[in-house]
Amino acid sequence: MLLKGKIDDLKANKLYIESNYNEIPFFDSVEVKNGEFLYQYRPLEESLLVKLSYCDAQHKKQVIHFQDPNNSKNSYLQFILENGTIILTGKSTKEVHVDGQNENRFFMHWNTESATNAYHIFDANGMIKRIKTVNENPKSTFLLQQVYSVRNLIPLNEFKTFFLAFDSSLQQTPTGKKMTAFITKKETMLKEKIDGTFVFNDTAGNAIKLNTFIVPHKLNLYIFWASWCVPCIAEVPALETFHKKYGNEVTMISLSIDNVYNNWKDAVKKQQMPWLNLSSLPDKPSYLKEKFVIGAVPQFMLINEQGEKILISDSDLDAVEKEVLLARYRK
Repeated sequence: MLLKGKIDDLKANKLYIESNYNEIPFFDSVEVKNGEFLYQYRPLEESLLVKLSYCDAQHKKQVIHFQDPNNSKNSYLQFILENGTIILTGKSTKEVHVDGQNENRFFMHWNTESATNAYHIFDANGMIKRIKTVNENPKSTFLLQQVYSVRNLIPLNEFKTFFLAFDSSLQQTPTGKKMTAFITKKETMLKEKIDGTFVFNDTAGNAIKLNTFIVPHKLNLYIFWASWCVPCIAEVPALETFHKKYGNEVTMISLSIDNVYNNWKDAVKKQQMPWLNLSSLPDKPSYLKEKFVIGAVPQFMLINEQGEKILISDSDLDAVEKEVLLARYRK
């Protein structure tokens, strides 16, 4: 595999290639002479979104800018390190042209079209909105990584639909294996009933079993939040209204994914939420997130009187209310 190029005004002896996109670390360097460089690397398990940087005469880090071939006004700080030959050329470190394989061509097209929202698969809230892009590019590991990056923001069935639309060979890549593991773990969690193993602490340090509140003719609403989460705090008034309206039918419990004990306690005191607040702090900061497979907040989880999860929603109180009314009808 080969990365080579010539950048006329590159006044450095070494270029640094780095990436940590989607938890895939990569770092290497290549010697530069008179602006020219030649970097040979082993075949990659999957393509990587990388940056090129160098140290200038003042020993400050500078990042190479890559030119959008479809719009000279646009430039990007990354390109795709992929299998095959990639050629980088330019008169300026601010205007480097990338001549690569399919992944780089797709990446540039992605960036160009997403500016007009005509090709991008995410909306303004980061949600996947259409599968056509995956169907047209089923072998793109860059696109696979994009879908993986929003795994905690979309319903599991939607995430699975997108994952299965990719070519089966991508399931064996590092990201593909992570996606498979995520789906398996999430499905296992969804089938697991709330029992005596779900134990968390209140602000006074008392250990509380969630199944204590699993009683006949009453639902449980778990509200996953954090003290640092602005949308979580913003939705408290709406939750208070919901509590006044359905408090006799729904037991509401806020479950914090905070990592700092005092931040959580201070936020609970400040917000004065009239329902129970629990956390896995101070001893097990990540236990609650792992137990419920929570990666993003706010999030709701509605539990029926058998301890089964009947709804998981990214802060959609309307959906919760519909389930509450359906439960009322079934009585």
